[in-house]
Amino acid sequence: KNQISKVVFVPTTSNILTGDVKGEVRLWDAERLQCIAKIGTCDGQISTLAVSPFGRLVAVGTYSGEVRVWDIEKQNLVQHLKLDSGFPLALSFASADETLYVSTSNGILVAYDLKSGATRWHLIGIGSDVVAMDYDLTHDYIITATASHVIQLLDGETGTLIASSDGSGAGLRDIAIFPDGSRFATVRSDGTIGIWTIDNLGLVASIPSSQALESIDVSSDGHFVAISGGTGTIQVLNGIRRGRKVTN
Repeated sequence: KNQISKVVFVPTTSNILTGDVKGEVRLWDAERLQCIAKIGTCDGQISTLAVSPFGRLVAVGTYSGEVRVWDIEKQNLVQHLKLDSGFPLALSFASADETLYVSTSNGILVAYDLKSGATRWHLIGIGSDVVAMDYDLTHDYIITATASHVIQLLDGETGTLIASSDGSGAGLRDIAIFPDGSRFATVRSDGTIGIWTIDNLGLVASIPSSQALESIDVSSDGHFVAISGGTGTIQVLNGIRRGRKVTN
């Protein structure tokens, strides 16, 4: 089994997408616990992965400094970006599949036009590397987590900072917004799952885990949470309760 770098739900389906250290992107049926397709392969280990809000596209970043975007149903490559420097730490789509947000290892956050590959806006030196982010479809916000444990709320259209909050503790690894647009979840390197409110970036619950965690996502109905922790296993939770496991 291959070590999983990232796991995300495909909106409006019961499917999960994973990226692994060999650069393979796979589609899984979470109900049957089976791999149903290999979407594509990257030249290098996958650093991050994101699915568009309505489940049409998947974007994958690698440690070799590339971003590839596939059409999930057709399994064909629709965009290939090569970063000038650094590698992608986090990716997220805007609502209309027209903008892709990319944070890089040299402290830059860029909004790309997905069709042309041109830059819409970019931020340099926003305090620290953005290691995780997710797009809030309800408000057109981007929620980011930095390497210095700061959670930020940005305007998706302009990149303007709206609010920030100190997320002190073990390293933040990933963010996932709940479909109602009022809460989001974080995971930390020590396995802690945090539940936050979007309106004031306040932590409302902290749930320990017995394993180190690297990735989290929430299903489009809000009923299931998928987590992985640098192994070949995905754990699917019913809410935040223990659920079933899928092995890559």
